[in-house]
Amino acid sequence: MITPDQYKKSGVPVSGRILNCVTQLPGQIFRTHDKRWDVKSLRGSSALYASNKYLQTHTDWETHLIGWTGELYEENETVPRSIPEAQKIENDPLYLSNEDKQNVEDQIKSNDLLYGKASAGEEGPARIHAVWLLRKDQDRWRQYAENVLWPVLHYQLPEATGGNEQIQWWTDYVKFNEAYAAKVRSIYKPGDIIWVHDYYLLLLPQILRMEIPDSYIVHFCTYHFLRRNISDVFQSAKFYSMVFLGANQVGFQSFSFCRHFLSCCTRLLGYDVNPKCVFVHSAKVLVDAFPLGVDVAMMSKNAFVPEVTAKVSQLKKLTSGCKLIVGRDRLDSVHGVVQKLEAFNQFLELFPRWVGHVVLIQVSYTPPTLLPFHTSTPAKK
Repeated sequence: MITPDQYKKSGVPVSGRILNCVTQLPGQIFRTHDKRWDVKSLRGSSALYASNKYLQTHTDWETHLIGWTGELYEENETVPRSIPEAQKIENDPLYLSNEDKQNVEDQIKSNDLLYGKASAGEEGPARIHAVWLLRKDQDRWRQYAENVLWPVLHYQLPEATGGNEQIQWWTDYVKFNEAYAAKVRSIYKPGDIIWVHDYYLLLLPQILRMEIPDSYIVHFCTYHFLRRNISDVFQSAKFYSMVFLGANQVGFQSFSFCRHFLSCCTRLLGYDVNPKCVFVHSAKVLVDAFPLGVDVAMMSKNAFVPEVTAKVSQLKKLTSGCKLIVGRDRLDSVHGVVQKLEAFNQFLELFPRWVGHVVLIQVSYTPPTLLPFHTSTPAKK
């Protein structure tokens, strides 16, 4: 991996710092029955947080993690509480003082919470920067991303809603991105590399480009990018291409997504492109595929802890002599859990000799913040 010093020797004045902007910090914040604030591990996105740790512990880059705190909960509460608009903030049962916020951030910085127990001599990522948003109707920060962007980016039309509702969702989405921009500005130093992740922060590169014109910005997308002939259906097709062009570089999971993005840029926006970049006026935006990987060392280590060993022994007894297929997916309308089960059933019908000789273990979970779109689509029903 290229070091900061190598960049400097080649004439690129980098600071040696990477500011990672993620949708949410890796912790779920809740208040206990005895009125203490505590944090527990957040399921999902472990590969993303592990990559931040790798940069921190195995390279010369100084990494910073910037993210929303997520919804605040009472202990054992399944749905985040909404606070009436007229209620004073100090009367909010989930109100945090500055001291409370600092305590929560200190807990999120711990090794055990972020990445599991650290190895001897291994330091945790102390550079955590929480984005604290208003508590009133706190699920509103997810509405536009989950009910509009998420389905469209997976080739599904969102359910029809009143225009006023979507306008409010969009307003909250803009505020969400602006809150991140304010946090980045507060810690930014010339030469920092700002790395933006995923569809919750589509507007952030453009906002930062206007406010910090000379900054180095990378936007990495773990989701699909629409094919041009599909995106033509949507009035907002140009939006999905234009928002990326505030970055210096755009990364996707696969080369096919890169091709879809380049096609949209040339056919819908009229920009010149080549297989590796988009020419935007007097600048160019680099485009490449960066498949999301896993922390092999951490997985190998965790695979042999006593808890896992006991679980493996139990599965061996239950499935003696059978082939095992293991799947792990979030339970929503686009991750294909229903289709996977139907495919497995069809496989057994086509090849009955495998009945009793193969077992599918499907691990699925429903995020506590799952929004209406994910639970009301025909595929889910």
